[in-house]
Amino acid sequence: AIEKILEECSTTSGNSALLRFLDNTTILRIELSVAAVQAVDPLCWLHAQQLSISKIRRKLSSAPKSEDTSLPVIYLNDAEGRVEAAVIGKSPSFSDSWDPFIGKRIWDIVDKEQISDDIGEVNGVNGVKGANGINGEKDENIKPPMLKEGDLPPGARVYGASRFDSKFYEEKMRNEREYKSRSKRYDSKGTNIEDDWDGFGGDRGGYWILPVVELRRELLDSSSNRHTNEASCEYGSKGTRKVTLAVNIQNSTPSSLSVLGNQHRYGWRDAALRTLTILQELTDELSPAAPTTTLPPVLTRSESTGKEGENEDYGYAFECSVTEALKRIHHYESVTSGNTSNPPAQSANKEESHNGLHIAGNENKCESLRKVVLARKVDLKLGASLNGLDALMRMKFGGHVGHLFYLATGEDNNELQFNREFIGCTPERLFQVKDRGDERIVTSEALAGTRIRGLTPNADAELLQELLSSKKDMLENEITGNFIMDALKELEANGWLDKRSPEFFVESSDDENKSHTGRFFVRRLRHLQHICQTFEGRLSKNANIIDVSRSLLQNLHPTPAVCGDSPIDALDFIRQFETKASFDRGYYTGPIGYIGTDSADIFVAIRSALITNYNNDFVDEKNVVVKRPQSKVSIFAGAGIVKGSTVQGEWTETSHKLGVMSSIFPPSPVTLQIASIPNVAWSTAFIEELVRCGVTQFYICPGSRNTPLTAAIYKSTRSNTGVVRAISVHDERGAGFRALGYSRQNGRPAAIVTSSGTAVANLYPSVVESSSDGVPLLVITADRPYENRDNGSNQSVDQVKIFSSTYVRWFRDIPPPSDDVPVSLALSDANHAVTLANQLAGPVHLNVQFRENLAPDQGPIRNDNRIGSVTKFHTLRFTDVPGFARWSQSGSRWQRAFYPDKNVNHSIIEVAELILQSRRGIIVAGNLRLSNNDANEADSLTSIISHFATVAGMPILAGVQSGALRRERPVIPFAEHLLKHPSISKGLRPDFILQLGSPLISTEISKMITNAVMHNVQTSHVLVQRLYPYERADPEFTVTHRVSSDIGDFLKSLTSYIESLGQQATMKCSELTPLLHLGRELQKEMPSIIEETSRAVNSQTVEKTPNDSILTEPEIMSAISDVLSELSSEKLRGSSLFLSNSMPVRDGEFFLYPRQVTENDQTAHMQTSLSGFPLSVNVNRGASGIDGIISTAIGCGDTFTPTTLVCGDVSALHDLNGLYGLTSDLPSLSNAQSKPHSRVPLTTIIVNNGGGAIFSFLPIAKHGQDVGFEEFWGTPTKSISFRKWADAFGLPYRYANSFESFREAYRSSLLSGRPE
Repeated sequence: AIEKILEECSTTSGNSALLRFLDNTTILRIELSVAAVQAVDPLCWLHAQQLSISKIRRKLSSAPKSEDTSLPVIYLNDAEGRVEAAVIGKSPSFSDSWDPFIGKRIWDIVDKEQISDDIGEVNGVNGVKGANGINGEKDENIKPPMLKEGDLPPGARVYGASRFDSKFYEEKMRNEREYKSRSKRYDSKGTNIEDDWDGFGGDRGGYWILPVVELRRELLDSSSNRHTNEASCEYGSKGTRKVTLAVNIQNSTPSSLSVLGNQHRYGWRDAALRTLTILQELTDELSPAAPTTTLPPVLTRSESTGKEGENEDYGYAFECSVTEALKRIHHYESVTSGNTSNPPAQSANKEESHNGLHIAGNENKCESLRKVVLARKVDLKLGASLNGLDALMRMKFGGHVGHLFYLATGEDNNELQFNREFIGCTPERLFQVKDRGDERIVTSEALAGTRIRGLTPNADAELLQELLSSKKDMLENEITGNFIMDALKELEANGWLDKRSPEFFVESSDDENKSHTGRFFVRRLRHLQHICQTFEGRLSKNANIIDVSRSLLQNLHPTPAVCGDSPIDALDFIRQFETKASFDRGYYTGPIGYIGTDSADIFVAIRSALITNYNNDFVDEKNVVVKRPQSKVSIFAGAGIVKGSTVQGEWTETSHKLGVMSSIFPPSPVTLQIASIPNVAWSTAFIEELVRCGVTQFYICPGSRNTPLTAAIYKSTRSNTGVVRAISVHDERGAGFRALGYSRQNGRPAAIVTSSGTAVANLYPSVVESSSDGVPLLVITADRPYENRDNGSNQSVDQVKIFSSTYVRWFRDIPPPSDDVPVSLALSDANHAVTLANQLAGPVHLNVQFRENLAPDQGPIRNDNRIGSVTKFHTLRFTDVPGFARWSQSGSRWQRAFYPDKNVNHSIIEVAELILQSRRGIIVAGNLRLSNNDANEADSLTSIISHFATVAGMPILAGVQSGALRRERPVIPFAEHLLKHPSISKGLRPDFILQLGSPLISTEISKMITNAVMHNVQTSHVLVQRLYPYERADPEFTVTHRVSSDIGDFLKSLTSYIESLGQQATMKCSELTPLLHLGRELQKEMPSIIEETSRAVNSQTVEKTPNDSILTEPEIMSAISDVLSELSSEKLRGSSLFLSNSMPVRDGEFFLYPRQVTENDQTAHMQTSLSGFPLSVNVNRGASGIDGIISTAIGCGDTFTPTTLVCGDVSALHDLNGLYGLTSDLPSLSNAQSKPHSRVPLTTIIVNNGGGAIFSFLPIAKHGQDVGFEEFWGTPTKSISFRKWADAFGLPYRYANSFESFREAYRSSLLSGRPE
C-alpha cells in the first residue's frame, strides 16, 4: 500500500481514486491484524528490534540537517494488561500539534487563509519553511498548523509525556538563550551540572507524537474484564485479545497549498518514503519472554549535585527543603487553628496556573502550606552502557507490578555525545477513559501513603494495618482524593459526565484491605504498599474523549500526590527549594501515556529513572580529557510532607522508594576480590556467568559436596529476585526430569545440581531423554577431588564421563577451585557449556571437584590435621586476568557466541555497531581455514579481507598462515618487530580487535590482544572462524564475541551492511593506521638490517673454516620472499608454502613478507610482481608437533601445485622416510603416466642449525651442563648427512651457505617443477 502511494504521488498528474482521497486528507492509517495473538508480545518485539532501530537512526542521520531525523521509541503497558503498545518513529510534523497543553484543544481549527499567509513556502516533507522571520529569527506570532480533530483516523492514538513543571521549563528556555553554551559545563566527573533533562525531547515542556509504526495488543472486549475491579489490591485481567500492527502516514504539507502545484502530493510521497525507510528495516523477530540477566552492576552511588556551596548534595538539599516545608505547614496549622477542611486561598486560580504561569523565586510570598511533595535524586554510575529496554524486560518478566513505560526520543546530543532513555514501573494512574460494555467510563485514583512490605506474612499484615491506621498517611490520601473529585465535578459541570451522586469514589471490593470507611484499600506491590482510592464517572453521550482528556490533564496534573494541596503554592515552593536549589524533576512525576478518539490512559511517571549513556570521554575547557562513566541512572523518589511528617521519616520513605528501581541491578562481581575461600569465589563467579547466559532455573538436590554451589545459587536468588529461581528436590531422578520439563517448555536449559556418588547415577534416565529428544539441559555434579579418587574414599565413584558420550554433548572435569586456576577458566567453562547445550540441543555435563572447606569458613581445613592446613586464597591473583574487569563492570556474558543456523545475522549488526563505535580498531588474521585451499578461493578471500579493511579503515596484522594476505596494502609489514618496541606496544591500546581465523602464531600479537583486554574494559575481541562443534579457540580467554561462520561470507555481509548505512556512517580511519607507515618504512630497511645482522653473526661464529659462511634464518626467509615475489604468476599459480613447527614457522612469522613496493609502481606490483607470493601457507598448528612434517608437505603437493617445505634438521629426522613419497618407483604410478612429470613438485629446505635450536630460548638453557642441556634438549645432529639421505631416495640435493647461493638454488628448483 505504501509503495502504491509512492508510485502514484511521484507523478505530476493523475486523478485516480487514491489520489483524490489523499488530496482531501492529511493522515492515512493502515492496519493489519496479527493472527499469533498469544505469541506476539509488544515488548519482546520492540526489544528484538534494537539493532534495526539503530540502523534506521543511522540511515535517517544522513538526511539534511534541516529535517527532523530523530526516531523516537515509546512503550506502554498498563498493569491490568488491558493495553500494551510499542511504537516507533513520529510523523514529520510539529510535535506541538499533538501536545495536550498547547491551545484550548489538542487539534485547533485554524483559518486556511491565515495558514497560507503564515506559511508562504513549502519545503518537502517538513512542510513549513516560512515560520522564520527576518535574519532567521523565529517569529513567535506564527504558530504551526494544528490538526483538526477529524483528521485523526479511527484507532489512531498519540503517545507521549509532559514534564512535571512544563511551563516552568518552557519559561526557562525562553529566558536562557545561552542553552547550548550551558550544555558544555561539567563538573570534574563529567556530569552536566545544569540539568540532566535539558534537550530531552527538545526545548518543549512535553513530547507527544503520532507514531509511524505501532504494534498494539489489547483486550478485544473490555466488558469481559468486568471482574477486574480497579479498587482491588491486585492487578490482573482476562479476556480475548487482539494484536494490531499499524502505520500512520502523515502529510505535513497542508492541502490548502495545492494551488502551488503538486506540493501536497509530493508531501505524501516524502512521508511514504520515510515510512518505508523505517518499516523495511523492522523484522518479525521476538526476544524470549524472559527477564534480562545481563544488566550492568552499579559501581558507585552518588547524591552530589555537582554544585559548589551548601547545596552540593541532593540529600542535604532534601533535608533543608523538608525542614522549611514543615515550618510552613506548622504556620498553616496555626493560621487555620486546626481546621483542615478549608485551606487558605491560593495565590492564583487553576486556569492562571497553566495559562499565565508565574515563575516564583525569592519573591515567593507563600508562608503557609498544607501539603507539599519533595523529591530526592540518586545517581547510579555504571561501568557499561545500559539499554533501557533491557531494564524494562527485567521489570516486566521479573515480577515487578505496575504500569510500565519507556520513552526514548532518539535525539542523540552530538556535542555531549550521549543519549537518554526514560523508564519506569509506576503504580499510579492519573486517569483512564475506556469502554465498559455500552458505557464510556473515566477513572482516576488517589495513591498516597506508603509502607514497605514485610518479610513474613505476619509482618506484612501488621504493616498494612499500621498504614491504614496512620492519620498522617490517611491525610495525604484524603487531600489527593478531594482534589480528584473537584476535577471530576468540573467535567460534570461542563456536561461531559452524567449526573450522579455527589461522591465519585468506588467502594473497595477487598474486605481484607478495607479501612473503616470502605473507600480505601491498599495496593500491594513487591517492595511497597500504598493507600489508594479509585474514582470514576460515566461520560455523557456528547462528551468527546479528546476534550475530556485535555480537561483532566490540565486539572489533575500535578495532583497533590506529586505536588501539593495548593498547586500554585506547592509549585512555587518546589521551584525555589528543589528545582533551583537541587535538581529539575523533568519528566519524573509528569503524565505519560496515550490519547485517542476512542480511549485514553495516562500514568503518573513515578518509580522511574533517567538513563544517560555516554559515548565517549570529553575534553574540558582546559583541553584535559575527563573520564566519565559509561552510563548513569538517575533515580527519583518523593514523599508528601504534611502534618506529622519528620525529616527522618520522609528520608526513610524516599530511601525505600529509591530502592525499588535500584533493586533491578545486580551486585558487582568485583566483590569476588574479597571472597574468603576459593570455593566461594569460584562458585559465585560460575553461577553468575550461568545466570548471565540465561540459566535462571536451578533444581538442587540436597547434599554436602555441592554446598558451595548451593550457597552461591541461593545468594543469586536473593540478588536477582523474581529472575533466578532455585527449587529443592529430594530425589535426583525426579529432579532430572523436572529440569527436563522446564527446558522443554521454555526452550532454554535448566540446571540440575547434585552431590557426589550414586546421586549422579540417578540422573541417567533424564540425560538419555534429553539427548534423544534434543532438549538442552545442564547437569552440574559435585565431585571429590583427585586425591580421593580410586582409593576407597567414602561416597566416591568414578564420575568422569559417567554418562556415555553418545548422550552427552560435552563433558568437562573441572579441577578444585584455587588461585592457581584463574577465574577466567570458570567463566569460560560456564559460558561454553550453556552455548553448547543450546547450539547442540542436548545435555552438557560439568563435573566439579571441591575440597574442604565446603562451608564458607576460613581457618583450619576440615578433616585435615597436617601442619599448615589452613585455607589460603589470594583473591587478587584469582581475578587478575584479561577480561575480568570488563566482565565485572559490564554485566554481560563472558563471551557472545553466534552460529550459522541461529543468529549470524545478529552478529553482523552487532559487530558493525562495535566497529562504528570504535576509534582504535585493528584486524588480526590467523589461520583462515580455506575450505578448498585452491588458488581461486585464496585469492578471493584475500581480496574480500583487503576490501573490508579499506571500508572499515583498519590496518591488518597478518600472521604468516594468512599467506597471500601479506601482499595487500592494508597489512602492516613486519608488525611483529614493531610490537616488540615498548613505545608501540604500550601505546597501541586497541578498543576493537577483529580476529579472522585461529590459532595465532605470533606471541607479540597475542600479548597485544591480552594487554588490550586486560587494561581497557571497553575493548571488544571478535573471533570469526568456521568452528567445529566443541571448539572454543580462545586460549587466553580474551574473546568477547565468537562468530562461527565462513570468513569470506561474513565479511561480505558485514561490508554490505556498513555500506548500506549511507555516507553519514562512512568509516573514519582507525587511529592505529599510522602503523602502516611505520611498517612500510621498516620494510624498506629490513633487507639491509638482515644483511648487517647476518654479517655480524658470521663474524662472531668461531666453529667454521675460513672459506665457510653461515646462512641465517632471516636470510632464508628473505630469499624465499624475494624469489616468490619475482616469479610470474603463471609459473607459480596456486603455489603453497609449508612451514614446520619449531623455528621455521616463527622465522616466517617475523620475516616472510613480500619485497618492498615503491610508491611509483604500487599498482603494477600489486597486480604482477607480488602475485607469485604464495597463495597459501600451511602449518601443522593443531597440536604443533614436529612429526610427519615431510609427509604432510608431500600431501599438500599431491595436487601437483608448486610447494615449498621449510623444516629444521630435527623435524626432518622425525620423518625422513617420508621422502620416499617423492621417488620415481612408487607402485601407484600407472604406465599411462609419465613418471618424471608426475612426481610431486616439492622443494624441501632443511635448515640445519645443529639440533633443537628452539630450546635455547627456554629458561632451562641457562643451566647448561648442570642439567645436561646439550644432550637432552639440544639434540645435536652434526653426524647426520642429509646429502646421503637424498642420494638414497634418488632426489637432487644442493647445499647453500650464503644468501646468493641459496636464492639461486631455490629459484632454480621452483622453475624445474621437480622434487628436490
